[in-house]
Order: sequence, then structure tokens, then C-alpha cells
Amino acid sequence: MKPNYCPRCEVEGIADPGIPDCWVCPQCNGRLFLREISDTLQCREAVGAHGASLDTRGGLPARELAREVNERGDSSGSDVERGDMGQAKITRILRPAAPMPRDPGGEQKRLEERNVVQVLLPTYNELHGTKYESVESGVDEQGTDVIASSQCLGEAHLDFQITYVDTEGRLRASIARGQAYDAELSEEDLLTRFIDALRKKCLAPDTNAILVLDGGGIVTPHGTVERFVRQYQRELELAPFREVWWVDHAPGGVIRRLWPLV
Repeated sequence: MKPNYCPRCEVEGIADPGIPDCWVCPQCNGRLFLREISDTLQCREAVGAHGASLDTRGGLPARELAREVNERGDSSGSDVERGDMGQAKITRILRPAAPMPRDPGGEQKRLEERNVVQVLLPTYNELHGTKYESVESGVDEQGTDVIASSQCLGEAHLDFQITYVDTEGRLRASIARGQAYDAELSEEDLLTRFIDALRKKCLAPDTNAILVLDGGGIVTPHGTVERFVRQYQRELELAPFREVWWVDHAPGGVIRRLWPLV
């Protein structure tokens, strides 16, 4: 795949004359960078990489990869190989830089929830033509995790519920303990984890809230999220929430409304 190819829009980017080895997608305006990554990578900002083959299987790339290194030094990655008969294998890895600090008061959890909504808001505003900017933690007893507000007249506050999309025990234990995690499974099994997270939230929904499926932990390829939407479109449609979103914190990660479809 050419370095100036945008896998999301399936077009070639236009060279940025001011930045070496950088291209701009003419459709989504995303930036594409060519970078060499060594075994020892130090960064002050989060770094992400996404790639997809030109060959497709069922409308999705035959091979995909996603990589991330965040500001703490945690790294994660996913590789997908899709076959001719619909079968697909995905490998997921996580290398935490350190154990997660204890959070008995839930302050870190609330901070992460606010960050998820803050990342989502620019895309939400672009989609709805709104100007929501500020976020604050909601009241747990009322089932609201985050509240977003706007200073514009007529834009009422938004209530959000947040849930991790992959709650596998071994993964969450690896994050908490700072231990390496490796898993190889079918893409179908991974999608089952994702829909189980949605089903669990549907047991006690707030129909006026926006549900956010938080992809934090291991970066997920775009094609895997797209397959999730295709395969479980009916359940997403029936989910008793105002809207359903996916948010991946990784640079270049998926941030999109899953339902209603755009």
C-alpha cells in the first residue's frame, strides 16, 4: 500500500508542501505520515498507525493493522487477516508501560470518561451543527457518566453513558497490573465481546442518553468496527438510547456514530 493512500476513503492523498513525507486526504482532510519506527520509540505525544491491503474480502480489507503508542508509553496493536469464506483471524497485543494506579475514589475513571466525550464532541458537533464544548462528570446514581454543555442558546445539555467495549477479564487485569497481553482469536469472537457490552447496557438504559462504546485498551482496525456495524445493525437500531457511538482514543482511531447511521 502506498504511503499516501488513505484506507478510510480509499483515495490517494495530496502532498503537503510544508511537511516532508506528509499527505492530506482530499475527502476526509486527514493527514498521512510516513515514519520509520525502531524497536525503541520515545514520544511526547500519542502516535498511531493504520494500514489496509488493497485486496478485499466481502467489501473489507483482506489484511489490516492498527498500532498505537500513547503518552505514557503504553503500546497496543491489532492485525486482521480475512479469508475468502468469511472467516477472519485477529491478533491483539498490549504492552503497558506500568501498572495502572489504584483508583478507590473513581477519580481516574471519571477523568477517562470525560476525555472520551471530549474526543467525541468535535465529530458530534460537525454531524449535528452544534457547538458543545465543556464536559463534566454526571451523577452515578442517575446513570449519567458525563454531561456535555454548550453556551449556544437552545442547545440543551447532553447526557452520556460510557462503557468499555472489550471487558475481557484477562485484558483488564493486564492493564491494571501492567503486564503484557497477547491474544489470537476469530474476528467473530471479538465482535461477540463488543455486542455483549452493548447488550449489558441495554438492561438498564437511559433512553435520553447517548451511549459511547469506549474502545480504550487495544486499538481496533477500522474494518473490524465496520463489520461490527454491518453484522449487528439491527441490534444497534433497537438499542434504547438516543444515539450509539464508538470512540477509539488512538490517533487515527475510529470515532463514529454507529446508530443512527450517518
